[in-house]
Amino acid sequence: MKKIIFFISMIFFYAASTYAQSEDWRGGYEELLDEQEGVTTKGKSFWKTKDCEDFNLVQAGYRSDTGANGFFVGYKHGWNITAQLPLYIEPGLEFNYSTNRYLTVVGLTAPFDFSYKFKIGEFSISPITGPTLGWIHKMFDWSTRTYDDFVFGWDFGGRVAYKNFTLSYRYNKGISGDYWNTHQLAVGYIF
Repeated sequence: MKKIIFFISMIFFYAASTYAQSEDWRGGYEELLDEQEGVTTKGKSFWKTKDCEDFNLVQAGYRSDTGANGFFVGYKHGWNITAQLPLYIEPGLEFNYSTNRYLTVVGLTAPFDFSYKFKIGEFSISPITGPTLGWIHKMFDWSTRTYDDFVFGWDFGGRVAYKNFTLSYRYNKGISGDYWNTHQLAVGYIF
């Protein structure tokens, strides 16, 4: 019985190696290499799609700190991490302003988010998470005391896009510094 199994295995390996040397197999392999390099063959390209392109995003919106409301404007650049998946690193810079009766907060924050884009026709949905570093300047109206603080937080949120227009929500959980938890609701444009 062992001799029969050995003989069948040898026939299988011989057939596999003969097929690997044939023109059909080499042609398929060369087509795969062309697709990996982004060359379109036979009217399609699997590896480089429009969903995996880098993007720029400008956005503005409402910002709510604990007890203070305001606005922010920002810019992000989304770099695609892989050619096969719409997975992005999105570093950015935002100017923040919020105030209430007793306090005014002005700051610059630098989100460094990660996102994954789910494409549904003309729409896309992107969950977002990542760290945020920043500098804030606080001015208290009831005293002459002001101070600066470097802060660190973690973002959780999402973005819905229709063609080039976006609507996003982001919650930032303050981790260090005198940084409050914030909510941001924004509209934006991708170019």
